[in-house]
Amino acid sequence: MNHVISTLVSDEYQVLISDNVFYGMHLLKNQPEIVLVIIDIDFQLKESLEFIRHIDSSKVYKKPCIVLSDKKIKAELNNSLDGLIHDHFSKPFDPMEVSNSIKRANSLKKTERPQADLKSRSKNL
Repeated sequence: MNHVISTLVSDEYQVLISDNVFYGMHLLKNQPEIVLVIIDIDFQLKESLEFIRHIDSSKVYKKPCIVLSDKKIKAELNNSLDGLIHDHFSKPFDPMEVSNSIKRANSLKKTERPQADLKSRSKNL
């Protein structure tokens, strides 16, 4: 999945990859130029939900979040994440839809951003 996302947006963004939520939080703390968090929820469901809630509740780390997940847990996630994420895609997803969602999230004014692991190459947003 990381390869698909990296390939999809590599012309416009530098993608930072974390294989767990703890390293993801480390990246957010140490890379203030991160503009978006994409969370692929395959494992660590509880930790991923806590990570998303932490991002949403933090004034320092609040970034738009896009979630990728299996169709089996989409309903559960939608109930748990209502209002906390920018977008949610079930696998298999349409790469162009994800790309468009990333562009929409990055076009929001900084103060309007709801809650990824992308760092803009071309400009700071």
